[in-house]
Amino acid sequence: MSDALPVHRPLESALFGQNILSAHVASIADVDAMLAAVQSHKPALVVVRVPADAIGAMQRLEAAGGRVCDILVTLSGRMSGSASVHQPAMQEFAVRRGDASDATALRAIGARAFSEFVGHWHADPRLPRELADELYARWASDLAKASSELRPLYVVATEDGKIVSFLALAESEPQRWHVPLTAVDPAFQGRGLLCTMLLTAMHDLATSDDVALDYETQLTNRAAISTVSRCGLVPSISRLTFHLWTTQQ
Repeated sequence: MSDALPVHRPLESALFGQNILSAHVASIADVDAMLAAVQSHKPALVVVRVPADAIGAMQRLEAAGGRVCDILVTLSGRMSGSASVHQPAMQEFAVRRGDASDATALRAIGARAFSEFVGHWHADPRLPRELADELYARWASDLAKASSELRPLYVVATEDGKIVSFLALAESEPQRWHVPLTAVDPAFQGRGLLCTMLLTAMHDLATSDDVALDYETQLTNRAAISTVSRCGLVPSISRLTFHLWTTQQ
């Protein structure tokens, strides 16, 4: 299936009470194909990602009523052996694999870590901010419940076992992985936990030959970009997020 063809977003649709789809487009032809496909799905909202250099596609989306709600940057890197990735050690904390039993803890971290966040869900005035906050809490919980060897989850815990941060991985294509979501409890930010989780994940991924990792965040998230850069990932692509409503305000 082409990325230009919209796919259903069940979590967001249930939370916001509206049929929400998502799509990726890179050309005017992609936008036209997406707009044609949308007619049969009858969504209220389509969340569309567009590479920052696809000016024609962005102009076609704007002409169709789309509005920019976010600018993202992806940092990427390739690993070809675990020996090339330093696995950090910490004295106060321990990194371990997470599982479904951590769902409640991750939900709480997600609620606290994203309470002041401004992503594309928050930037859209047609979506209630409190539900946008709740989205990240539910997403974090769902990632714990879905964790497996194919969808690994890393958590950092204090000496008494309290989980204070998490990082999820998912395979986007063979030998290429991405980070769907990560968060550090605000009370424990600034202690290098994101870098520790990311390097641990990179060390594990590097046991396979020539594997790639992508980390995407908001262009304005300077702290995360700086941290991820120190871990060896470099900017590779920037994308814009458009919200295209098909219903009247």
